[in-house]
Amino acid sequence: MKKFLKSNYKYIFSFILLFVISYFFPYTADDFYWGSKSLSIKEFINISKDIYLNGRYLGDFFAIIMVKSRILRSLIVSLVINLIIYLISKKENVKFWLVGLLFLAIFPLVLAQSVVWTSGFANYGLSALLVIYLYYEKDNLINSPSRKYHVIHGLLVFLGQFFLENISIFVVCYFIYLNIISYRKNKKINATLIFYLIMTFIGLILMFSHPSYISSFGIYGNGYKKISYKFADISERIFSNYSRICKYIFIFSFVFTFILSLMLFVKDKKKNFNNKKLNLVFHIYNFAFCLYSLIFCLLFLAQEFSLVNSILSTLFIINIIYFMIRLYKKEKDLWEILMMIIMIILPLSIVQPIGARNFFIINLLEIIFIIKLNNKEKIFTEDKEFLCKYLKFILGLIICFLSFIYIYLGILDWKRNDYIKEEVNKGNTNIKVFKYPFANYVWRSELDGEYFGGYYNKFYGYSNEVKYDNISLNEWRKLTK
Repeated sequence: MKKFLKSNYKYIFSFILLFVISYFFPYTADDFYWGSKSLSIKEFINISKDIYLNGRYLGDFFAIIMVKSRILRSLIVSLVINLIIYLISKKENVKFWLVGLLFLAIFPLVLAQSVVWTSGFANYGLSALLVIYLYYEKDNLINSPSRKYHVIHGLLVFLGQFFLENISIFVVCYFIYLNIISYRKNKKINATLIFYLIMTFIGLILMFSHPSYISSFGIYGNGYKKISYKFADISERIFSNYSRICKYIFIFSFVFTFILSLMLFVKDKKKNFNNKKLNLVFHIYNFAFCLYSLIFCLLFLAQEFSLVNSILSTLFIINIIYFMIRLYKKEKDLWEILMMIIMIILPLSIVQPIGARNFFIINLLEIIFIIKLNNKEKIFTEDKEFLCKYLKFILGLIICFLSFIYIYLGILDWKRNDYIKEEVNKGNTNIKVFKYPFANYVWRSELDGEYFGGYYNKFYGYSNEVKYDNISLNEWRKLTK
């Protein structure tokens, strides 16, 4: 037992910490909607017919059970996040702390929508585990002779289709890719991979047979979402989506862009700067772009992404592709990760809106990409003792900072709920409530008076006559003194 505790203390500590923090996570936005649902067959039949919902049946199921029980939510979140970090650290042969540091470097709004937000995690967090697992299991998926293994994984990829639309499309594309590389390698069709591919297609068809998607494409009804076929609308949507993709992958992921730029610089320097002047200009631009991204995040977070930022991001992409071709042309493992990122992003180019949560899985693939580069270039290694101690110190500060924020938000949430309960018991129907502070660390801090406010009432058993007026925390404190 002592040996187990000593060798796994980091995972035990991480599990307990995530469990505690998850327990304090406030319920927000759609959480109240799913919390007002039951787990009955009748409810899921209604969900399957509701034109305003979606075909994320398994994601919807987890959203309902995670909102019903804080303990169950904490267990699921803590287990899934630790499994993701464990898979990356074990398969990439890298220290746990480095994966943890890169994980916490994900932009706060992405974490807020995909991990902190219960409804978001039910779809984005769980599908992220599926993607990471499939990536690291690809050799076993191709080569394992066990029938039991095939049945279990066939069921896994089938059920994995009911979490998230673009990931469902990705899984199909990924198994087409695995079939291609298996055929090229063995010069014969792999029946097992064909079986997996068929299962993914069946799951995809069942998911997209939901009436909300059919309605979106204008086949019948008006629906909540509608995809326009006009050229002007399509071109505007594609540019808008490209801008948002650039924002969340490059501008807001400035930590990853900086590390990537640094590693490419180190690699190029080892080759003594062939085409020295031109390459130096490209490297200077990359570092300048990283600095600009940092400033943009700190000062202009609330602003819309502009044409200028799209152009700057495009130049950065061109630079990265140039150095990748030049320095890592034959590194298939790196290009495979980039291909996976593209397969996940492409379906997002035709839909709106795109939220920060859509990029959680992409950020995890960025982490794997950075770690693979690090394993090749040996920049962040244990022999660089001072650097590692400095980075571990930063990791400790981030953990303390985020723990404080989410536990503090959880305490505020309990106070707000108790206050609302007291006001309802007094017979008040127009209640002033505060929006959560640290808006970038929690999704939808306000309690909407019409939509989410109505489901909040249903969730807690209040009358629909109760309405909410959102004010700042300081105003609320003065009001309740």
